[in-house]
Amino acid sequence: MFSCRQPVNALTSGNWTLLNDDFPGYQRSSAISFVIGNNAYLGLGYNQGLNVRFADLYSYGSTGWTQLASAPSGFLPRSNAVAFSIGTNAYVGLGQDNNNNYLQDNWQYNTLTNTWTRKADFAGTARIDASAFGIGAFGYVLCGYDGGSNRKDSWMYDPAADRWTLTPIQFNGSKRTGAIVFVHNSKAYIVTGVENGTEVSDFVVFDPSQAAAPWSALRNVCNCSSDTYDDDYTDIVRDHGVGFVQGDTAYITTGNNAGAYNSRTWGYDFVHDTWFRRSDFEKVARSNAIGFAVGNRGYVATGKSNAMDLDDLSQWFPYQSLNTND
Repeated sequence: MFSCRQPVNALTSGNWTLLNDDFPGYQRSSAISFVIGNNAYLGLGYNQGLNVRFADLYSYGSTGWTQLASAPSGFLPRSNAVAFSIGTNAYVGLGQDNNNNYLQDNWQYNTLTNTWTRKADFAGTARIDASAFGIGAFGYVLCGYDGGSNRKDSWMYDPAADRWTLTPIQFNGSKRTGAIVFVHNSKAYIVTGVENGTEVSDFVVFDPSQAAAPWSALRNVCNCSSDTYDDDYTDIVRDHGVGFVQGDTAYITTGNNAGAYNSRTWGYDFVHDTWFRRSDFEKVARSNAIGFAVGNRGYVATGKSNAMDLDDLSQWFPYQSLNTND
């Protein structure tokens, strides 16, 4: 049977639209974000032009941006921190302060009362650029850089007991900093990042329901096998990129690769453990941005591009054709 269906051009599949809804705070990179309910939250971070870090917080939802309560006086302004959410609370900590000290404190932000409360300090070494996520009743922090080396230890936080413990089975991937983490169906996926100047290509999933073996290796994100599925996997690896999940697909974009910006966008198929190209990130090339999804809509905000700090907000439309004029 003859088909007149036209082949899909992966590089023109999906569209990035710059919204007229810039982040209202100072331009910044290396901020934190988390999502609770129908709102995303963005705060902290670093403005290289002013050489200053922040302790502020904003939410983004159906009515746009809203400034929230800044962290209290005991909370040092910082960048390169971590954040994860459990229920209606978020937990924010680690990072680097304005004196370039690495931090290990941990703070709870209550979205219902718009208040901050200090909690038990992170039990690992103080560090920057770690990875964090929440699943169920627990939060997890792993990897990062502690001033001496990149790490691969993995920690669990129990908010009911206000206690940190090493996960019974430790993370089995490469050491890394600046990785991307996304959560889907109560599993966390850790991919990309850099170790000793080399972009890592392993890909690990964490499933806490599998107590005996919670960490599993997925297919590497490079052209590493003799099969054909990965022949095009030439520019997935990166560090300080962003990722988010829309429906049953994850997307990653932006970041660095070997000192250059990587604007390639890739989608991930959870069912088949394969990646597919989509339209490049169209706006200013950047790293250390924020990516999040709210209401099944994906966004990229802030970041840095060489000496320029950014405050723009772009939305990702995965099923539209590329339009370079928007």
